[in-house]
Amino acid sequence: MDRARAKKQLARKEIRLAQTLATLESIEDEEASINMVDADAKIMRHKDRRILPSYNQQSAVDGSFGITVAVATTQTGDIPRDLFALVDAAETNAGKPFESVLADSGFSDYETLRAMAEDRDEIFHVPDKMQEVMDSGETARGEYDKSKSKVGEDGMMMTCPSMMVIFLSPNNR
Repeated sequence: MDRARAKKQLARKEIRLAQTLATLESIEDEEASINMVDADAKIMRHKDRRILPSYNQQSAVDGSFGITVAVATTQTGDIPRDLFALVDAAETNAGKPFESVLADSGFSDYETLRAMAEDRDEIFHVPDKMQEVMDSGETARGEYDKSKSKVGEDGMMMTCPSMMVIFLSPNNR
């Protein structure tokens, strides 16, 4: 790499560093994080426990025609009551009510399931994963669920089902 090109790269990185430092100084919440790729994408925990910059995208598709009739994008995890706003938007956009709605289990908490049965005209088909797990006798995270591990007498280590020893941090005790 020639010297002039290296100087240009360094100058761009210094500008980027100055912008990032200015952004950091403008944030009052010391626990907040900055997404360097997409400033609007909130850092969210995913179901597989990864933490990534994300948006939560929900869409409603008319099953008869296979077209998307409503979309909702949020920066929070699934909130069960959001389902009703999405269904209402879909019905408005489609110009007709829907007889039935198929939704994923992220929309099943007991209050929402009650509202589906008592307050809405549509027939909702939402798997109740909590009930399925309880009925199966399994744990939510399967074989390696924390409940299947044994905590040592000192409370500082845990033995998992495959007999591996895990040392616990103070936050996980």
